[in-house]
This record gives sequence, C-alpha cells and structure tokens, in this order.
Amino acid sequence: GPGGSGRGGTWVTRAVRAPWAVVAGWGGAVSGVGVGVAAVADIRLTQGVAKLGLPETGLGIPPSQIAPFLVRRLGLSQACRLAVTGGRFDGHRAVAIGLAHEVAEDEDALEALLATTLKQVLRCAPGAVAVTKQLMNDAGLIEHEALLDGAADAFAVAARGAEGIEGMTAFMQKREPNWPGGEA
Repeated sequence: GPGGSGRGGTWVTRAVRAPWAVVAGWGGAVSGVGVGVAAVADIRLTQGVAKLGLPETGLGIPPSQIAPFLVRRLGLSQACRLAVTGGRFDGHRAVAIGLAHEVAEDEDALEALLATTLKQVLRCAPGAVAVTKQLMNDAGLIEHEALLDGAADAFAVAARGAEGIEGMTAFMQKREPNWPGGEA
C-alpha cells in the first residue's frame, strides 16, 4: 500500500506467526507500524520517556495494516480511542493500557530488563515455545472444544518428544535443561 504499509502489515503478521518468542524493547519514538510491531511482540518492554503514537488518521489515512493487531492486544475501546485521536502517549501509559508489560526509567534499566527477559526466554524449550504461541494465537479464533482437543494432542506429543523428556529429566535431576538441537 501507500508508504509501504502493506510491507509493514506483512512484517507484523510474520512476527505474530514466528515460532520463537518475539521480544520488543523501546525507549525513543515509536509510531504507526512501529506501534503495531510493539503490539504483536510476545514480551513488550519500554522506557517511561518513550513517545508512542498512531499518527495515521491525522495524515488522512487509516492504520489499516495494524488495526486488527491493536484490537486483539488492547481491546476495541482502547484501540479505537488511540486510532481516532492520533494516540500520543508515553511508556507509562503504554503499560497502563496493556501495550507494554514493564517500564524502565532509563536506557540502562531497559537494557538490564531486556537481558533478564532474554535469559528467561532462552531457558525455555524452543519447540514448546512454538506450540505455546500457536495455541495462544488460536485462542478466540478457533472453537473452544477444538482448541482444547488440539492443545491436549500437542501436550501429548511434546511430553513424549525430545524436549519433554529432557525437560522432565533436568527437573528431576535439579539441573538446567539442555535443549536438543538448540543453540539460541
């Protein structure tokens, strides 16, 4: 679309569908598709002084490529309010409305928070993360019983697989797991 919005929407869709955890951290200015990327990250961290906005409607265009993702993340009411006002807000407000999970007060604190978060993510089994993300993304889109049946099947497969066996063995041996095939 005009101004590359189609490419931005494609990138946002890829981030949602990625089989790995997507972690976003921002401290400066984030607008338009950048807010969409922030909205779809699995873990979202910000500095309090960050400046976010949805300037599209003020430019005479709709935020069409990111609107569905904003509605899913923030709910219809917040997403609509931000989009029809040009939504300018800081990192503290991003946490308050659910766009970000945590706020850091300065760049060093944000870097430390990102490092801690990445360590936590890397302790998890890559295959289990991929299945978990799929299940989470399917919630609300697939009929409840079918989702639960699929989740039960995924659990059974994972429990018998290399990651499940290694995870349970490591737990029993009180050690960190050594994920098969996995250099992060």
